[in-house]
Amino acid sequence: MTTALFAANWWKSIVLYLFLFLIRFVLLLIAKPLMGLTGYPVTFGEIVLMTWGALRGALALFLAMIVKANSKINDETG
Repeated sequence: MTTALFAANWWKSIVLYLFLFLIRFVLLLIAKPLMGLTGYPVTFGEIVLMTWGALRGALALFLAMIVKANSKINDETG
């Protein structure tokens, strides 16, 4: 694997992560009034916490799926 290819993949991953973070944050801001109508009002700080926490779980799940699908990683390491 060349260093240039490795660096390009890291930058793509970082940009994708930031893009997903922004999308989730905006969607939670849009849904904030609806969540308030259900009887569970949400503060801005809680929206930030939900955005950060949910992406951490999704990222871990994504990485686990990559490890499972990659035949180059043995079962013991995976």
